[in-house]
Amino acid sequence: MIHPARPLLDGDEVDGRVLSAIVGQFRAHHGLRLRATLRRLPARARLALRTVALLLHRNHPALPGYLGSDTPAGIDGYRPPPETLSAARRLHPGYQESRYGRPQASLQSLFIMGSGGSLAQTRTSDVDLWVCCDRLLHPSLMPKLRQIDAWAATQGLTLHSFLVDPAQLATEGQLPGTRTPGLLLDEFYRTATLVAGRYPLWWLIPATDGDSYRHLAARLLEQRFVASDQVLDFGPVPPFPREELAHAAVTELNRALETPHKSLLKLMLVQAYAEAPGDPISSTTYKQRIHTGERDPLRLDPYLLLHEHVEGHLRRHGRTDQLLLARRLLVRKTADNAAPASTRSPEHPHRRLLARFHDWGFSTAEIAHLRRPDSWSVSELMREHQALTGALADGLACAESLATARNQAARARRSPTAAGTPVDAPAVASGTQLTPLAWLNDMHLRRARFQLARLLATPDGAIAQLHPALRERGQAAARWPAATLHRSADGWLLSDGTEIVLRPPRLLGAVAWAQLNQIRLLTSADLVHLQPRIAQIRQGLSDTGAGIRAFVNAEVQAPRQLARATGVAESDRILLSQRRDPLDYSGLHLLHLESIDLLRQTADGCWQLTSFSGAGGLIEALELLSREDPAETTWHVIGGRERFAFAQRLETLQREAHLVLGTPGATFVLPFGSSALTLHNDGLRVVGRRHDDPGELHLHLSGLSQAAVRFDSHSSRFAQPDPGATPAAGA
Repeated sequence: MIHPARPLLDGDEVDGRVLSAIVGQFRAHHGLRLRATLRRLPARARLALRTVALLLHRNHPALPGYLGSDTPAGIDGYRPPPETLSAARRLHPGYQESRYGRPQASLQSLFIMGSGGSLAQTRTSDVDLWVCCDRLLHPSLMPKLRQIDAWAATQGLTLHSFLVDPAQLATEGQLPGTRTPGLLLDEFYRTATLVAGRYPLWWLIPATDGDSYRHLAARLLEQRFVASDQVLDFGPVPPFPREELAHAAVTELNRALETPHKSLLKLMLVQAYAEAPGDPISSTTYKQRIHTGERDPLRLDPYLLLHEHVEGHLRRHGRTDQLLLARRLLVRKTADNAAPASTRSPEHPHRRLLARFHDWGFSTAEIAHLRRPDSWSVSELMREHQALTGALADGLACAESLATARNQAARARRSPTAAGTPVDAPAVASGTQLTPLAWLNDMHLRRARFQLARLLATPDGAIAQLHPALRERGQAAARWPAATLHRSADGWLLSDGTEIVLRPPRLLGAVAWAQLNQIRLLTSADLVHLQPRIAQIRQGLSDTGAGIRAFVNAEVQAPRQLARATGVAESDRILLSQRRDPLDYSGLHLLHLESIDLLRQTADGCWQLTSFSGAGGLIEALELLSREDPAETTWHVIGGRERFAFAQRLETLQREAHLVLGTPGATFVLPFGSSALTLHNDGLRVVGRRHDDPGELHLHLSGLSQAAVRFDSHSSRFAQPDPGATPAAGA
């Protein structure tokens, strides 16, 4: 009996029986994958996926995607099975297969690529479909594929179809739409599921060396051990160029900023490939196991193969501290398929996956809890966030290392050097240009740095945001996890009942953090009176049409506490408001401006809070706001009914100051409690200066051009100056 691992025998002979056994082994496993893919889909989507091969095999007006009888159709060697015809009749009663003969085959094969049929597939997973044919057919086939994808969406199936020419990848090492063809081919061989048509010649060739592969492939075809119309050849997986690894690392890093668990695992695989280029790659391990007769679905599962490669690499390189992270990423990605029904046998793959997780220290209750992040407490979300951001930071370091090494090598090759003199790296960097791919990597790395800074809240005053995978839970607000607000000695704190999750210095920061992260904000018993104030802050946060949200008096401090804390006298807190202010008609006599909190979103998506209080801080805020476009600023005054009139007063003041101070050398004068404030554009910035008596103000203004000075036209003090005021102050 010949062992199926040896299709190539001693003496360079080929055994046809072994080749047939290997093909049968692969087909059996791909059949299992296809059935698993269908089983995990909703009923309507399952019917749609069953019919996709038929839609490409036949051109018929009753079938979706029909563009005319001249559209390329027909898949090599494909005969629709009864279950496909039954699904087609249920979805498209007007189709009758028996009326049509066998079409001329234009298409070579159909594969499902990616997580389909693996333990990572869920009911909502996308399905990526590779339609293999000559590239000359792509223009006429693309409209048909787009129509089929659109029809599949109406059936609840998210289908993404791609046209692939195997010869282009085998002979040119290129595949349109990807900059990492080698890594993509490795993934294809490890994860693809044959739906219809020819099988890959790669299945039959045990050699991993490119030259050996091509030699044996030629022998199999030339000596007709394999019929050429039964196979297609993508070629062997080539050694991964450094630039390709760098691009893959940067790509997975950016994907991990949105969908972390799969992308971080793939990033760890790229890192393992880069650090140990001599080790067998994951697709080679898969093929070797098939050749040795392996039938265990767990040992052939694409995601478990990926994890095994990563874990083996971590162990060999002494990085056992990262094992727990890799295992937790896999558990989170595959936990939906580790929930066995009571009727399943102990040998069912899902039962055995659960047993493996138990061996790693994950209890059944913990795995069930991991499947439901919408039920986690705030402290659990925070811990998961810290683990993910830590892994992202490690991934960023890996991607930067790969990209930097690749760029330096490229620059060194382009830069002339004196005989025997090494190239100075900074000189090389300044004297050469990056390749388009290296430039793209640098651009994506900058984006990743910005996004990670947002998640880590590293900029000063930034409001931390949970990873999007933890924030976008799709729940109604009433079901958001809750945190309770408490006062602390130096500000505020938020607790979920078991742990303190945040210590924001400002109330606005606490409310904004909860709203941005979909956290339900409660108040402790002694802070129930703050709920109306918090509701007003939330209303201001919901204003999406502003670049800057200016919150006035959002912080909670009694007047005496504020005076003690900031050293500001009661009279100085009556800023911008006088007893004879035009706003008096509303019945308001004193409008206290105690603090200004500015909330803005930066270009990289980070929410930043800047707070101002005390006389010096408020002057700084007025300096800043006079330079900002009033159309991009919204004012939100926290308080009683007078807050609307106060907000209108501040909006008007900002518009007037911004208009005046747009000219270099201009000065704007406004009341500042019992004093006056001048804002002066010195050509570079706006500088504020406080004047405590009219004489001081007059002396300051006497050195300025009268045409360049403007007064707050809405202030009663300047409109109707006191008899004792100097001419300059009342001008």
